[in-house]
Amino acid sequence: MKQKIILIIIFGFTFLTTKAQIGMTKTEALKAYSESFLRESKTSSGTEYIVLEKDLENKISGKFVQYKAIYFDLEIDGKYMCSSYKIIEPSSEVNNWIKVLKELNYVKLTDLKYKDYEKRLIYEITIDKDACFLNVYFDNKL
Repeated sequence: MKQKIILIIIFGFTFLTTKAQIGMTKTEALKAYSESFLRESKTSSGTEYIVLEKDLENKISGKFVQYKAIYFDLEIDGKYMCSSYKIIEPSSEVNNWIKVLKELNYVKLTDLKYKDYEKRLIYEITIDKDACFLNVYFDNKL
C-alpha cells in the first residue's frame, strides 16, 4: 500500500510539472528545466526540440532514465511555443501510465489514448520494443 501511494505521488508530480510545458517558449523551458537538460536539436522537418533526462526508480522497472523531448512547433506572434512533448520510459511502465491517466479521470478514447478536456490535451501511449512513449499534445478540436 505504501509503495502504491509513493508511486501515485511520483507520477502525480510528474504530471503536474509536465503540463506546464505546453505553451512555454524554448527559453522558458530551458530556464525551468536547466538541471535536467541534456541537449537540443531539430527534427528532419526543422522543428526545434530539447531533451531532458531524469533518473527514476520504482518497484516495477527498478532504476531507469526517463527522457522527455519538448517540441517547439506552435508559432504565435513570431515566437515558437511548445504544443507537444514526449516522455520515453521502459515498456514496463505502460501499465503505470494507463493507471495514472485513469486515476486523473481523463476520458478514455482508445485503450492507449486519453483526453483531458479541461486543458484540451491528448495523452497517447505507444510501445516500441523495450520502450514506452507517452505523447502529449494540444488538441485544437473542441
